[in-house]
Amino acid sequence: MGKRQDAALETQQKLIDAARTLILERGFNNFNVSDITEKAGVAKGSFYTYFEHKEDIIDAVTHQNIYPLREKSLSMEGSVTEKLSHYLYEAMSQIVEYGLVSAQNWMQLGINPGNVCVLNKMQLDMRVVTEILQSSVKSGELSNDIPIDSIQHCIIAEFYGIVVTWCISNGSVSAIECIEYYNKNHLSQLFSDYQKQL
Repeated sequence: MGKRQDAALETQQKLIDAARTLILERGFNNFNVSDITEKAGVAKGSFYTYFEHKEDIIDAVTHQNIYPLREKSLSMEGSVTEKLSHYLYEAMSQIVEYGLVSAQNWMQLGINPGNVCVLNKMQLDMRVVTEILQSSVKSGELSNDIPIDSIQHCIIAEFYGIVVTWCISNGSVSAIECIEYYNKNHLSQLFSDYQKQL
């Protein structure tokens, strides 16, 4: 890779890091492209070399957050329940780390059908859950007749239901405690009819 490409990747990463910091500091709604480029220390026009809209850089932040978590969850030792529990807990922890205001802003964005960043995040989570389920079928832990789509939808509905409840309750309901309870008491029940006796 040449120096020009290295410099371009460095600039792009500066913009993503700046957006991540602004989300943590202000929530999703309270900054614009100018704020991102100022925080990154680059010219405003540089933003549009890499991203068309603010929502695009939010997607980039999301993918950079989720990718290492996906890799860890897929590669770790343990049962399908342990892998999914790890992913769901860490993904929820990331949402909580960004703060209640950011999560509330994010859910408001999701209500608008013209805004795809929340849909993209949910689809990414769905893909990771599906990959974990598929890998457990491939390893022989789960039977081939498991309805992966239906179970994946149930898991994602529970996960996002917890996020919505946390947002609506204005933080009085703990998202972390809820996902821990779900992981411990309900997640394994989804697989009880499909686990092979090893």
